[in-house]
Amino acid sequence: MELLEVINLRMIDRNVAAGEAIFVIDGREHRGELLFYLQSDYCVGIRANRCGPDLKLEQIEEYIINNKSRLKRFINPQVQKLRQEQREAIAKLYED
Repeated sequence: MELLEVINLRMIDRNVAAGEAIFVIDGREHRGELLFYLQSDYCVGIRANRCGPDLKLEQIEEYIINNKSRLKRFINPQVQKLRQEQREAIAKLYED
């Protein structure tokens, strides 16, 4: 099992982002949703949320446990960009 990418990363709560993870298992792509718990501009926790019919939550959870630090490093640049966009949107609200 290997993570190819996380797409459609979006804020779903003040300190929680969600994204669609694309995994490759035996040459086939499988999708699941991951939740990223944030503090400041960093990911401090990752959880499996939903998955497609051919993928089990237990598989994603096991992958997260075995690759947690690598996943955090992988997602942090996207989290920083997402947080910056969030700050700009809030600043724009108070600009006027």
